Amino acid sequence: MEQMPEHGNELVNKDVWITEKRDGQNCVIYMDDDGKVTVGSRSQHHAGPEIDNALRSSKKWKYLEKFVKDHPDLIVYVEHLYPGKSPTRMEQPKKYNSFVVIDVYDLALDCFLLPTDVHDMFWNMKYGFIPMVNVYEYYYVESVADLEHKLKRWMKFCATRKREGVVVKYYGDRFIAFKFKRTPIAVKREKKQITGNMLPVMPDEYIIRAVTEALYALREEGKDIYDTSVAMPTVAIYVSTQAREHGYNTHVYNIFNVYINVLREKFMK
Repeated sequence: MEQMPEHGNELVNKDVWITEKRDGQNCVIYMDDDGKVTVGSRSQHHAGPEIDNALRSSKKWKYLEKFVKDHPDLIVYVEHLYPGKSPTRMEQPKKYNSFVVIDVYDLALDCFLLPTDVHDMFWNMKYGFIPMVNVYEYYYVESVADLEHKLKRWMKFCATRKREGVVVKYYGDRFIAFKFKRTPIAVKREKKQITGNMLPVMPDEYIIRAVTEALYALREEGKDIYDTSVAMPTVAIYVSTQAREHGYNTHVYNIFNVYINVLREKFMK
């Protein structure tokens, strides 16, 4: 909760949606200027060939492609769930490429559509019942304490369902979305990960985000974030998980420097 700009107060007295957080790779599907259905990634208008080919090979792709062609003013956000182990290893391994729709943005209305509207569009035979992310709850936030209590309950539920966490969304005058995730687990380095040095280097902003999340999590557990023997193992887990989630090289060499800088800038004021 402390990671939110207003520490959760921005959601007080608002109706929010709590959806499941799937453990995959965020992609965007849209119609480009040439009238082609395009796959983009979190940071690029055109995703790499590996992501592009994987999504297009999924069972439901033809229906999603048809939907985008029929609705060129809509941008569809999906979570790509690729075969094998998930980035955080929290979900069960999968046999095939698949995806779930997590949000839809309407260019004409200049806003994200409500989950109920998205459901009405996708859940029909014309588009092959395109899978959507599960909505866990829709409720009114009375206080920050109320939200914290609610999230703790959902974290327990996610643990039993083998889900990474939840996303809290507000679709009012301004779109607000925050992820609340379970603590990542340490992952043993596998031999096939040797090819990881071929992956791009993770940008500093992603490293800083992972280190910050780790330190907030440690502080919430009552641990000493200034003790490197306590903090660094958890920081390393968060950073490597962030790299796997976004397709970056898991070998990050400046973690300690980032850890020190984050301490100075966010925790020593």
